[in-house]
Amino acid sequence: ANRETMVSHLRTNGELLQYANQTLRLDEDVVRTCMANNPFSFEYADTALLRNDEFDLEACRMEPALFLYAHSSLKENEQFVRRLISDNIPEGSWKIFQFASDMFRNNKTFVQEMMHHEPLLFQFAVPELRQSFPVCRDAVQQNGLLLQFVIMNSWDEDTIKMIVRAAIVQNVDAFQFVPLHLRQRTLFVQHFVRQNGLVMKHAISDSWSEREKINTT
Repeated sequence: ANRETMVSHLRTNGELLQYANQTLRLDEDVVRTCMANNPFSFEYADTALLRNDEFDLEACRMEPALFLYAHSSLKENEQFVRRLISDNIPEGSWKIFQFASDMFRNNKTFVQEMMHHEPLLFQFAVPELRQSFPVCRDAVQQNGLLLQFVIMNSWDEDTIKMIVRAAIVQNVDAFQFVPLHLRQRTLFVQHFVRQNGLVMKHAISDSWSEREKINTT
């Protein structure tokens, strides 16, 4: 009777799983019942379920952010992380990557390979990789808007031009993520207007002379 009462409560309030006994927290059907009401009740499942790859896969298909609560052994399991990222998760398997082990987020080869499945995971690569020109180029060639996650503070202007060029070929709206001071510079903007006039909508021309505006447009 106590079990039935508790399961009845869990059916309407999944968070109560945190107060349930181990037997209930270890029961896949009970945890599924909780997750149907509140996916994040997955956090309170027994450790044995949190390290169960098939159950974790099922949970992440429901909500990718649940990988946050997966056991560290799965976050460090290359085969499992590859499987998750390669899986067609409706909510976006790229979200998985933010909770994967640093050993993967810091691995250039792994990041570049997995970006072919989910380019958006680039945003969760470690900063060192988001400063790497080859990695950044691969990212923006697949999705120009990923330019917003590129760290180009230490790059010279020619290198910035190359990455911006690659990004706006894929999506002209990527120009909005060019550093502010460069979008204010007439010569810099003119360089890209010649490539695609639509970048002008993201230029900052308030301080330009009338002649500079005419020459640019």
